[in-house]
Amino acid sequence: MHEGKIIKFHREKAGLTQEQLVKGICSVTHISKIERGITEYSSEIITLLSERLGIDMNQEIHSFRNIERQLHRWHDFIIMECFKKSEKIKNKLEKNKWLYLSDYHLLYKLLQAKYYLLYKNEKSAYEIAREVQINYKKLTSYEQNLFKHIMGKCYLLKKDIPSAINTLKTIDAGEYNNPEYYYDLALAYHKMNSKLMAYYYAEKALQFFKASSNFRKIIDAEMLMLMQIEENEYFDFKETVVRYENLIQNCDLCNVPYRKASLIQNLALQYFKRKEYNRASELYKKAIDLKRETLPQNLTSLYGYIQSCFKGNLLSNKELLRLTHEGMASATNANDFLSTILFTLLVYLIEDKEDYYHEYIETYALPFFQANNYVKLVQLYEQELFNYYFKTGMSDKALKLSYNLINKEMK
Repeated sequence: MHEGKIIKFHREKAGLTQEQLVKGICSVTHISKIERGITEYSSEIITLLSERLGIDMNQEIHSFRNIERQLHRWHDFIIMECFKKSEKIKNKLEKNKWLYLSDYHLLYKLLQAKYYLLYKNEKSAYEIAREVQINYKKLTSYEQNLFKHIMGKCYLLKKDIPSAINTLKTIDAGEYNNPEYYYDLALAYHKMNSKLMAYYYAEKALQFFKASSNFRKIIDAEMLMLMQIEENEYFDFKETVVRYENLIQNCDLCNVPYRKASLIQNLALQYFKRKEYNRASELYKKAIDLKRETLPQNLTSLYGYIQSCFKGNLLSNKELLRLTHEGMASATNANDFLSTILFTLLVYLIEDKEDYYHEYIETYALPFFQANNYVKLVQLYEQELFNYYFKTGMSDKALKLSYNLINKEMK
C-alpha cells in the first residue's frame, strides 16, 4: 500500500487535483481509495499514474522501505557511540521525503531523542520524548520500551535517580531486545549506592556489549563493576590496580581519552582512600591533563588533586587556595553548583575555618546534596557533621543526626 502514499505525495507536490491526475485512467473515487490504502488496484493503473507524475515507482518504493533499515542502523551506531556514522545517517534521514509519511515517523522521533542523549543534551531529548508521549498508544511494543529507556536516561541526567530506576525497571526485556538499558539501570543503582544491584546489572550489560563487540561500552561496564567491588573491605587492591591498568590500556587501543581520564581519576580516588596522597595527586594531575576540554569532569579531577595535595601537605596553602579559587570561578561560570559547593568547602578547610566549614555543610551543602540525590555525599557529610557535633558537645544535634543515620541503615 506504499504506492498510494507515494502517489498522493507527488500529486500534491505537482499541484494536481485527484481529478486532473486520473483523467483517462480511473475514477476520482478509485484514486482516493488508492491514496488512503483501502482498495486493491492493478499494476497497470500504478504504471500510468507514475508516468503521468514522472516518477520511477520501483525506486520510490525502495526509498520508502529503506527507512526502517536506516533507522535501525542509526540506533546501532548510537548504541556503539559511533558519532560520525550517527551524524551521517541522521543527515540522510533528515533529507528523506518519506520519513513523516511512513509508519516509522514516531520511531524516528524517539531515535532523534536518543541521539541527543548521546551528546548529553537532556533538554532536547526530553522535549522530543514528551511530544512522542502524546501518541504513546500508537507506539509499537518495541517503541514503548524505547520510550521508557529514553525517559530513564533523561531522569539520570536530571539526577532524578528514583524516577530513573522506576522507569527503567518497567521495560519489557523480551519486547525491547536491547540489553543496553541494563547499563543505565546499573548506573542508576550506583548513584543510589546500591552496590549489589549496580554490579548485577552492569554484568548483564557487559555480556551484551561483549556479544556485540561494543568495546567502548565494555570499558564502561567493567569500570562500573570495579567501582562496586573496590569499596568492599575484602577487595584485593593490587588486583584492582592491575584491572584498572588493563582498562586504561584498552582505552588507548580504542582511542577514548575521556574514558581513560575517568579510569585514572577513579584509580586516584582509591589511592586517596588509602592515604597515598602523593600517588593520588599524580594520577589526578594526569586526569586533568586528559580532560582539559571537558570542563565539569576536569573540575572533578581538579578537586581531587587539590584535596590530595592538601591532605598530603604537597603544596603551600597559598598555591592550594589559588587553585581552589580558580576551580570555583570555573564552576560558577559553568553553573556547576555541585563543584561550587565542593570548592567552597575546600577553601574553609585550607583556611582552617572549622566552624565556618561545618556551618556551611549544615545550612547549604547537605540540603543541596539531599535535594539532588547525591547519596554518597550525603552519607559522607552527615558522618562529618555527626563527628563535629559529638566533639563540640552539641549532643542534641548529634542525637538527632544519629537517629537519622540509624534509620537509613535499617532501610
